[in-house]
Amino acid sequence: MTDDENWRAQAYCRTPVAVTRYGPEAWYPESRVESWLGTSLCQRRCPVREACLVYALAHRERYGTWGGLSEWDRRERRGIAI
Repeated sequence: MTDDENWRAQAYCRTPVAVTRYGPEAWYPESRVESWLGTSLCQRRCPVREACLVYALAHRERYGTWGGLSEWDRRERRGIAI
């Protein structure tokens, strides 16, 4: 992990509580309807949400919840048809 990516260790989705209680399904939902849990947890609890979103947008992350936005939210933000 580079210095620019050290924020990942502080991400809420990486905490034992988040991993155990919610599992990967919360952060990688199969549909937009199912994305509410991961996005709401991230928006309310993650101390590195902004760094995470900057990373996801810069690296064009296609899947999962990053920085409080689902993959569908990020596509809309970039102006890509869903």
